[in-house]
Amino acid sequence: MAQFSLKGSDEYYLSLSELPKRFDADSPVTNVFFDDTNGEVFTVRSGGVTGVTVTGMDELKSTSFRMEDRGPIISIKFSPDHKILAIQRNLDNQNATVEFVNFKEQAPTNVEYTQTCKWKNAKILGFVWPKVNEIAFITDHGIELLQVIPEKKQLKSLKNMSFSGAWYSWCARSNIVLLAGNNGALLQPFSLNGSSVTKLQKLELDSAKPVAERDVFT
Repeated sequence: MAQFSLKGSDEYYLSLSELPKRFDADSPVTNVFFDDTNGEVFTVRSGGVTGVTVTGMDELKSTSFRMEDRGPIISIKFSPDHKILAIQRNLDNQNATVEFVNFKEQAPTNVEYTQTCKWKNAKILGFVWPKVNEIAFITDHGIELLQVIPEKKQLKSLKNMSFSGAWYSWCARSNIVLLAGNNGALLQPFSLNGSSVTKLQKLELDSAKPVAERDVFT
C-alpha cells in the first residue's frame, strides 16, 4: 500500500488500497473505459470480439463476455443493477445513437435494441445512468432523460432540457450534470433527480479565462 504524507507529519492524506484492481493497458487492440457511477473499468479487446472484462471493487459484479465488433466504442456502461449494458460508438452519421443489451446473471442475452437522440443533427457527448432504469443522453443540444423498459426493448422520454453545450462533467453522488457552453465561459448545472431534469443556478466566467473539461472535478 502506498501512502503520501505531509512534510514533517506521520499522518497521510492519500492512501492507495491494499487490494488494487489490475487491468490491461490501453493499446492498439485494447480499449479501456471507466464508469464513474458504478466504479468499474471496462477492458474491451478487439472491439469485444476477443472479450470484454469488467472489473470493480465489488468482485460479485466483475464479469467478462464477448460481443460483436460494430465499430469503435466511445463509451460503455452498465445500469446500476447491471441488467442493461449501454454502448455508444463512433460511427459516421450515427453519433446520436446508443445501443442497449439486456443482461441476465451477468451474461448478455440475445435482446438488443437502440435509441436515437430526439434532436436532429445532435451529437451525443456521453450518457449517464441516474437510476436503475433511467438514462440521460448528454448532447450538444441539451439533455434528454429517458426511461429504459428492457422487457419491451423500448425507451420512453421523461424530460428534455435544451442547452448548447460543448462538454460535460458528471457527479454520480448527487446526480448532477455540469454542461459547459459559450466555449467554457458558461457552466450550467442540471439535477437529474425525481425522474426529471432541473436547471440549477448557472455560473458565468470571464470569457478571457474559459474553463476546460480537464479543469473540472466533480
